[in-house]
Amino acid sequence: MSEASSDNVPATADSVPKSDKDRIVLSPCGRPSIGGLPGGFDDIYPHQLEGVVSRQQFGETMNLINNYLYYKNGGIFCGLCACCWAPLTCCISWLCTCNVASKDVQRFRMFLKHEVNATTYFDFGLEWKFVKNDEASWLEIRHLNNDGAFR
Repeated sequence: MSEASSDNVPATADSVPKSDKDRIVLSPCGRPSIGGLPGGFDDIYPHQLEGVVSRQQFGETMNLINNYLYYKNGGIFCGLCACCWAPLTCCISWLCTCNVASKDVQRFRMFLKHEVNATTYFDFGLEWKFVKNDEASWLEIRHLNNDGAFR
């Protein structure tokens, strides 16, 4: 996601929280899917990770996450299919799309748990978490123990 593109549409500044001493917040970029998963996340190295995680390791993780979202995210295709089939199915196709979208979010959370947290970042004492509310979604990086704080 390093390349600038007209497809990058970040969430509004008010809807995504700022990083603080307890968490690092990674903003979404790219077009969101119907279920709220973004097209990817900003891959700029957070200065709070200096001395904890290397830039290379962070970059590899962001590539893994962004590639997952690119290839697994139904996005606009799901919405177009639901739109086209809605009149023929008495709008049942919209219900199916919403169900698939919520499962996409669950799958992404499981991906973070098993592919990111359980591998390298557990050793660093860090946890990646996908957070989604009505207005936006973002990634958070937190310490596993509550007494840790970022610089």
